[in-house]
Amino acid sequence: MKQTYTIGVDFGTQSARAVLCRVSDGAVLSESECPYAHGVMSDRLPCGTPLPPDYALQHPQDFLDGLHATVHGVLDQSDINRADIIGMGMDFTCSTPLPVDKAGTPLCFDPRFERNPHAYIKLWKHHAAQWEAARLTELMREHDPELLPCVGGRLSPEAFFPKVWQVLREAPDVFDAADRFLEVGDWLTQRLTGNENLARSLATHKAQYREGVGYPPLLRYADPRLAGMIGAKVRGKLIDIGAVSGYLTARQAAWLGLPAGIVVTAPHPDAMASLPALGITGPGPAALAAGTSSAMILCYSQFLPVEGTTSITLDNTLPGLYGYASGQAAFGDLLGWFVSRCAPEEVLRAAQDAHISAHEELSRRAARLRPGESGLICLDWWNGNRSCLADMRLSGMLLGMTLQTRPEEIYRALMEGLGFGLRCIIDAHERAGVPIRALHVSGGISYKNPLFMQLLSNIIQRPLYISKPLPTPAVGMAILSACAAGTQKGGYDQLDEAAARMSCLSDIRYQPDASQAAAYDALYQEYIALHDYFGRGANDVMKRLRDLSAAVKEQAHAKHE
Repeated sequence: MKQTYTIGVDFGTQSARAVLCRVSDGAVLSESECPYAHGVMSDRLPCGTPLPPDYALQHPQDFLDGLHATVHGVLDQSDINRADIIGMGMDFTCSTPLPVDKAGTPLCFDPRFERNPHAYIKLWKHHAAQWEAARLTELMREHDPELLPCVGGRLSPEAFFPKVWQVLREAPDVFDAADRFLEVGDWLTQRLTGNENLARSLATHKAQYREGVGYPPLLRYADPRLAGMIGAKVRGKLIDIGAVSGYLTARQAAWLGLPAGIVVTAPHPDAMASLPALGITGPGPAALAAGTSSAMILCYSQFLPVEGTTSITLDNTLPGLYGYASGQAAFGDLLGWFVSRCAPEEVLRAAQDAHISAHEELSRRAARLRPGESGLICLDWWNGNRSCLADMRLSGMLLGMTLQTRPEEIYRALMEGLGFGLRCIIDAHERAGVPIRALHVSGGISYKNPLFMQLLSNIIQRPLYISKPLPTPAVGMAILSACAAGTQKGGYDQLDEAAARMSCLSDIRYQPDASQAAAYDALYQEYIALHDYFGRGANDVMKRLRDLSAAVKEQAHAKHE
C-alpha cells in the first residue's frame, strides 16, 4: 500500500516547529524548529522605536522565515518521495491580528509605517488594549448580553477587536491604510493558497463570530468605523475545522520545496490543534497545553456558562461541539522568569557542575519539600489573570517569605500556585455542570518536569496523561490536513479514525497522591481567599501599582521622544 505524508507547522510564541508525519500510523519521521529572529518585541521595534507598557508585538518576517526553515528542515531530514506529501496545516497563537495592504503585504514592510508599532503583529499577550476591551465589555452588557457568557463575562484584551480598535484610536493612518486586518494564521494561509478564506475557529474563538449573528453587532456602538470594517477590512469565506482552505500555489510550492496543489487545511488555534494529537475527538477529557502560557480546552455537547472562560463557542474546537477555552496567561513563563531574573549564582553554578538545567536543579531541591513546608503561597498572575477573573491588570504575588526562605521553596511555591490556578479553573467548570475527569497534557514542561506534573495531579486531584515529546499542535495539524485531503488522496474521511491512528499520547501517567490531598486542600483555601480579596475588588492595590508604574514610564517615554 502506498504511503502518504502530511506536514504540520506550529507557530508558537517564540518559535516555529514543524513535523513530517506518516499518515498510516502517525509516525513522526522528522521535526524541525526555527526561533524567531525578532522574538517577542516588548521593549522596542527593530528600528529602535521604544514601546509603551504592556506591548507584545511580533514581526511577520519571522513567520515567513520560520515556515521556510522548518518545512525545508523536515524535508531535508527525510528521504521520502515528496510527491507522496498530500497536505499541510498550520496552527497559531491568537488573537494575533496584522494589518495588510491590498496585495496582502504587512504594513510594517512599508517604510512609511516601519516605525509605527500598530503596523506590526499584535501577539496574543499584547495587553495594551485593556481600555478597549473594558469598553467593549460595557457595550456588550448594554447591547448584547447574550454574548457575555460566551466570553466568560468580560472581553479580554487578547481578543481581536480590542486590538484592532486600539489601532483605530491610536494610529488612524495605519487603520486607513490597511486593506484588511487578518489573523496571522489567515494571512499566511492566504499567502500559500492565493485565496481570501478565513478560519472559522479563529473567528469564533477570538473575534466573537456567531452563526446567525456574525461578528458582534455592538461594534457600531463603539465606533462606526469599527463596524464598517466588517465586509471591508474583515472579509472572506469562513472555512470549517479540518476542511480545505485552499491548495498550495506553484510559486509557494517552489519556495517550500513541496508539490504544487497539495491541500492546505484551515489554520487553527494552537491549543485547540492539540486535541486530535492527544486522542481527543469528542466530549470527555480536557486538553492542557502547558507552554509559556497554559490553555485548557475541552468539548461538551451543551452550552453552559462558565465564569472566566476565554470563549465558549460552537464549532471553534471540534465540529459539532461547544469548545470551552480557558487558561493561565503565564505558565512556563512564570518559572522561566524566576530562573532568568531571580535564581542565585549558587543554584546556577550547581546546575552547571551537574550538567543539568537550572530548572532541573531547582526541581531536584524542591522535590525534598513537603506541601506547606515552605510557608509560602503565590497568586500566579505575573501576566494577569486569563481565567476565572479575566482581568489582565492583576499582577502576581508571593506571600510568606522570611529571611530563611530558600530559592527552591520559592520555585516550588510558584509551581503550586500554578496548580491552584488550574484547580480554580476546573472548579469553575464543575460548578457550571461541565465535568472534567482527566487532563491530556502537552508542551515541553509536561515531559521535562516530572515534579511539576506530579504536583499538578496532586493539587487538582485528577490524573494526567502526557504527550510524547513532540510539538503536539503541529501533529494535530498534520492529522487535520490528512482529514482535509480525504481517502481519495491517501488521507482520512473521519477525524475519529485519523486521531486513533495518528495521535501521539505517551505511556506516561500521573495519578494524584491521596496522602497529600488534605494539605493541598488547606493551601487551596488560602489561595482562594487571596484570589477573591485581590481579584474581586476588595483591594485593587495591584491595579493602582500598575497605574503608578505606567504613569512613570509614560513620562520617561514622552521625555525620550
